[in-house]
Amino acid sequence: MLEPAPIWIDTHAHLNDGRFGDDLDAVIERALEAGVTRMICCGYDEASSDLALAIARRYPAVWASVGLHPHDAGDWTPTLAAHFDALLREARVNRIVAVGEVGMDFHYVSGEEVAARQELAFRAQIELAIRHDLPLIVHDRDAHLAVYDCLESYHSTGRLRPRAGVLHCYGGSADFYLQRAIHLGLDVGFDGPITYRNSRRAAEVIAQAPPERLHIETDCPWLPPEPHRGKRNEPGFLPYVAAAMARIRDVSPAELSRQLEANGLRLFWPEELGATD
Repeated sequence: MLEPAPIWIDTHAHLNDGRFGDDLDAVIERALEAGVTRMICCGYDEASSDLALAIARRYPAVWASVGLHPHDAGDWTPTLAAHFDALLREARVNRIVAVGEVGMDFHYVSGEEVAARQELAFRAQIELAIRHDLPLIVHDRDAHLAVYDCLESYHSTGRLRPRAGVLHCYGGSADFYLQRAIHLGLDVGFDGPITYRNSRRAAEVIAQAPPERLHIETDCPWLPPEPHRGKRNEPGFLPYVAAAMARIRDVSPAELSRQLEANGLRLFWPEELGATD
């Protein structure tokens, strides 16, 4: 008997980006044809979060997350906090499955003032995730210790969910940082760059990570996989990321699909598994 075709979950897409303004219907259709049955459209500021909700309401295969990206941490205000809180109170109605994309990023800017501003916004949004019992989608670029120390302060007091969230586009090591992420209840997500020839560190992490902690994502319209480098990325390209992960872990696409689907449901749609965490 033939195995059913693999299905995939894109756990991090920006279908709310302007580059999808003209052909979103076709993009969604191509994703479905490629076996991508669920997509999480991630917010990164107020406007993109509102648009993520609108897209999720329009397309049955799309869900939303709301959050403020660390690049815009200075825009965190009581008014924005109240707006996100109101959306999250109706999370099921609004098809919201996570708080994100949130976190810290010292790649382009750093210093005490930047760190303090980003930490304030990050902590406020962790509080929102705790209040509404939702996972976090965490952005961490060149800020590993700051991000993990911040999350540890909640984990050590038992306030984080057992499945706290996912480190989007994981860029840490295969030893210390991966083990600390797992300790904090975080999963790890991987994108198009794992298809590149120079992705040795990511391959080490994928090979060593517990299989139940893995996710794949596009971060579209950015980070396109081979053979689409230089093009606009989209969820329909996710099978290329899946193929690279299957090769690294030496499993069949069907086996990987079953594992990743279970991981995605457990983190973002636990009610479908009868789970509570």
